[in-house]
Amino acid sequence: METRPLINLLADGAFHSGAELGARLGISRTAVWNHVQAVQKLGIQVDAVRGKGYRIPHGLDLLHVGQLLAGMGPVARAMIRDVDVFDVVDSTNAVAASRLKAGGEGGYACFAECQTAGRGRRGRSWVSPYATSIYFTFVHEFLRGFPAIDGLSLVVGVSVAEALEAAGCRGVGLKWPNDLVAADAKLGGILIEVYGDVGGPCRAVIGVGINVDLSSVDMPPLDQPLIDLLRIGLPRGRRNDLAIALLNGVSLAVRDFERDGLAGFLSRWQRFDCLLGRPVNVFAGGEPIPGSAEGIDQTGGLCVRTEAGVQVFRSGEVSVRGVR
Repeated sequence: METRPLINLLADGAFHSGAELGARLGISRTAVWNHVQAVQKLGIQVDAVRGKGYRIPHGLDLLHVGQLLAGMGPVARAMIRDVDVFDVVDSTNAVAASRLKAGGEGGYACFAECQTAGRGRRGRSWVSPYATSIYFTFVHEFLRGFPAIDGLSLVVGVSVAEALEAAGCRGVGLKWPNDLVAADAKLGGILIEVYGDVGGPCRAVIGVGINVDLSSVDMPPLDQPLIDLLRIGLPRGRRNDLAIALLNGVSLAVRDFERDGLAGFLSRWQRFDCLLGRPVNVFAGGEPIPGSAEGIDQTGGLCVRTEAGVQVFRSGEVSVRGVR
């Protein structure tokens, strides 16, 4: 059942009678109720009050592709040929990957209001409620193969953190290798998947997920605390502005990274590095390795001072000791 037309009408947060909704959608009042139930199955709260009709409390801040296109700067316009905004998909990365497998190329970006199978790093699920977060994927072709994209997740992280800071968000940090955090709680994450030849052209599918407003979401039990942008300073009603900032910021960062490499981003990463100087445990395939984080090296590896000296990790999981 197509739910988006009804969601569009209820997104203003006001009451609309069943008769009004039926007339505007060209369906019966009984069909309106069926559509309301379908909307509720997406996790969206819909109030039904006799004599008033239906409403979504506080409304929804929906994405609009026209606004995104109008807000793209010259670099984004040069690097991104097509932008889509989907209603409900399995994941934006999966949509982009399917497009590549069907013969699509780089220069593509997409957003979704909801993901039914959102993914995080190492196959973890990413909870993706409707219109409460940003789910964004950008596809770019790198001509020099897999080695040319070492450090890409760090570069994207820097560009996202800077965009959030510019939007008024306070205390945004980066947790190596690809998490966005604030107040030691998870704010978002980056998932990069690469398709193509090891030594030849390859296409990077760059996924970004950011919690915007989880205040009305009944979240399942998770293994770490979450935080959203509204709690750290983002005004309500700014999802389109944020999506535009990501289109512009990520495309600019990818262009600069492709041209200049990681070097230009090292000091920018350090400004947001939430691990620097803190006691950590590194999980890299065996027992956790305790130490103190000392930033990243010239290739993006995490430097940790351990009992055996400074070790550099190219992959793995990191937790801050004493923070759950």
